[in-house]
Amino acid sequence: MNNIQFAPGRLTLLALLIVLLTLAACQNEEQLDEAVATLEATAEPTEVEEPTEVPPTPEPTPVPPTPEPTHESVIESEHDMISFTTSDDSLSFVYPDGWSVEETGPGRAILSNSGDVRINITLLPANMLADYGLHMGNTAEEALQFVPDSGLFITQQEDTQVGEIQSLELENTSNAAQMSIATPDQEGALISSMYSDRVVAFISVAAPTGEYTNFEESVRDIVDSISVSVTADELMALIANSGQG
Repeated sequence: MNNIQFAPGRLTLLALLIVLLTLAACQNEEQLDEAVATLEATAEPTEVEEPTEVPPTPEPTPVPPTPEPTHESVIESEHDMISFTTSDDSLSFVYPDGWSVEETGPGRAILSNSGDVRINITLLPANMLADYGLHMGNTAEEALQFVPDSGLFITQQEDTQVGEIQSLELENTSNAAQMSIATPDQEGALISSMYSDRVVAFISVAAPTGEYTNFEESVRDIVDSISVSVTADELMALIANSGQG
């Protein structure tokens, strides 16, 4: 058998070629692995974020229309109060809804509830009784001083009890006074309030014994709402023309 012999220089070149081919193969294998890994990473599906739901815009709440003001003569308060004006426009006031009112003359009216409570309102010129020696003075307290002896507003009986005159503090009326009146069957008060040009309002209140305190707040509201639209001379003329002087 013939042995193939290589020259020393050729053997060295052959060994070097084998080494280079081996390295090239290894390098190609590494590059192939890297390419495959890159391809797999690229081929993985990308998660797509779902769009965020936008809540629907709420519809505006309808605003109810502002009611038109009415011309009914009802004043809002804890209890509805109804306004009243006499036919001669001299006297105005408010009273609780459900009560009745009756005009009885110039600057005069009577109120009553469903029970036995009665309120009598009377306007008088302060100088009206001067000819009879009865002087009402300039204040509500002085106006009440002549009442017990005049026979006005109080029916004098042996068992009638008249209290002391006291100032009455009201929100809208600065010149007012009152005194209590009681009989065996009734109790109440006589109230006076002085207005401009010496016009005086006398308010007598009568209720069954033991019941006046239940209506005292309503009485105060009525007195505090009184409005006078005449002078003393105009009121005197109205009374004279009505034949009630």
